[in-house]
Amino acid sequence: MKIGKKIKRFSFSVLVLFSSFFWAEKVLANETPDPTTIDFNTFIETLYNYIASFTIVVAALLLVFAAYLYMTSSGDAKKISQAKGYIYDSIIALVIVMLAFVFFRIINPQ
Repeated sequence: MKIGKKIKRFSFSVLVLFSSFFWAEKVLANETPDPTTIDFNTFIETLYNYIASFTIVVAALLLVFAAYLYMTSSGDAKKISQAKGYIYDSIIALVIVMLAFVFFRIINPQ
């Protein structure tokens, strides 16, 4: 029964990882503007897109690593608490990126 739970957790982690890659690809698919005609708003938006994409990929990888650490902890309380900390940190990072996206859309809805 424990192996079934581990497989479910690992599958969910892989799903989250691949979905974040597709989202990051969508964000990066925006055409980069001509550097000679760039204005401040476009610069900030492009910078945010790159930083957000990188953060999402790192958070997803951290989430997968934490799931692996949790699955291979073999009941070791130290590893379990470390894995839970990583999971918590990666979820917080994803929430911050999403809130920043909402914040930038409120400021500049274009």
